[in-house]
Amino acid sequence: VSIVMLPRATDRYARGESTRGVFYESLGILLALSCGSLVTLDLFGRVALHALVGHAFDAALPLLVPYGAAMAFLAVTNLVASYGVATQRVAFVAPILAGTICTLAAVGVYHPSLLTVTLELVVGNALTCAVTAISLAAKRRRQEGALT
Repeated sequence: VSIVMLPRATDRYARGESTRGVFYESLGILLALSCGSLVTLDLFGRVALHALVGHAFDAALPLLVPYGAAMAFLAVTNLVASYGVATQRVAFVAPILAGTICTLAAVGVYHPSLLTVTLELVVGNALTCAVTAISLAAKRRRQEGALT
């Protein structure tokens, strides 16, 4: 989704047109795909796990949905960062760096089980996603305020 959104948003930005519609359309598609994937993992995770690795990894079944959620948050963060690149706003760099470091630190400090690590990834990626989006939105508001 990010790969398709990036040139569309960049083109609109270069022409001085609004890029929000492209972003919201891409975000909607990404959220729909993510939700569909999470529901599919929840309903058919065992089938997918067996098709990919056989019965040897059945213990990983409870990790599929949380890990899928962590990756969905990461995908949204990637979309937000790509949008920042397209609109020449790099306010996303510091939040992504801080979120990554904090998530890795949490995993490094407290990792009693794979489920705990997976949940740390969910929380870390969700917070990184939120802070990245907020920083980009705040940058846009500051730019719009400077133009008026």
